[in-house]
Amino acid sequence: MRLTRAIRVLCAVTLGGLAPLWLLAAIDSHAGDLKNEPASFRISLALDRGSIFTDVAGLSASAAYPYGSSTNPAADDFLRQPPNEFTLAGTLTGNYIAFTSGASITAGAASASYRLPETGTLTLGFTRADSHGAKSHEGDGFGLRSNELSLAYSHRLGERLSVGGEVKLSESTLNISGTLADLPLRADSDSLGIDGRVGVLLGLGEQWLVGLLAGAGSARGHTTGAWITPDPPFGFGPQRFRLSDEITSVTARLGLGWRPSERFGAYADWQYLGLSGNTNSAEVGRMFGGLEYLPVAALALRLGGSLDTDRQATVSGGLGFYLFKNFQAEMAYGYNAFPEVRREFGRAHLLSASLVLVY
Repeated sequence: MRLTRAIRVLCAVTLGGLAPLWLLAAIDSHAGDLKNEPASFRISLALDRGSIFTDVAGLSASAAYPYGSSTNPAADDFLRQPPNEFTLAGTLTGNYIAFTSGASITAGAASASYRLPETGTLTLGFTRADSHGAKSHEGDGFGLRSNELSLAYSHRLGERLSVGGEVKLSESTLNISGTLADLPLRADSDSLGIDGRVGVLLGLGEQWLVGLLAGAGSARGHTTGAWITPDPPFGFGPQRFRLSDEITSVTARLGLGWRPSERFGAYADWQYLGLSGNTNSAEVGRMFGGLEYLPVAALALRLGGSLDTDRQATVSGGLGFYLFKNFQAEMAYGYNAFPEVRREFGRAHLLSASLVLVY
């Protein structure tokens, strides 16, 4: 099939897929302006966009993508026939996110997958992220450090059907230094969280894929800090405070993929994400799209993007290199990668690279 025809069909599929935008509109009618949400909420919403892999469909691979880099935990065991057979696979990924304010985030991830002889794939992953020089346009300073450990299992039930589940444990620290009424304010927040997801990946015929995942999580945070006012009689002295909060999350994502050949794929996803705390809540809907084209077997070209109910868009592109059977490399770039925190830090430019060893 010529690429020009594939693009024409993709346009028809995409226009037809716009029907689920009613879902985004419905969410938008209930969701408030994210700019009014606290920084902790918007940081959580931003980090949910990311993936420890570099396949591009708005920073992550589609829920219908039939490879292990998919956001769908069911995808790891979906393809077992050559050339997708393996026993062990290891991935190392590095991410650098530069904000126009001068702040940056570095993140590293490692994962290992073991495929059982008949059916079933286990994947263990670890991710670490750190912020550097994070200062908002208002002059407030932020420091973020997070660690995440994940365990996933995918099980192939048939030639075109697999299911899977994933559990993530996370630990993070957020430090904030700023002013309140022109007086210094300091706060440190520590949180522990757990997140679970289940998914299914189904092949419809030879060309169509449908992926569905749902998940829920909870993170309990403790914040300590002080507002430094002048000593009496001009003030009250340092006003110390301690707060506790629990943020729960609910997410659902539907992915649709069209692969007329091994060299071309088109994907569209729709996601709902809701966060709720003791005093605040936020909802957002997102639509993702991505294209993957292999002009030759050793090179993949990718283009993707996303649009959410807060009227924020991202654009991303990537390359995949498959020169050797047991070694793969991936690169990606994302523009406006984390729009949820654009007010504080400006636009984010994301650079990512992955190395994959397969045995």
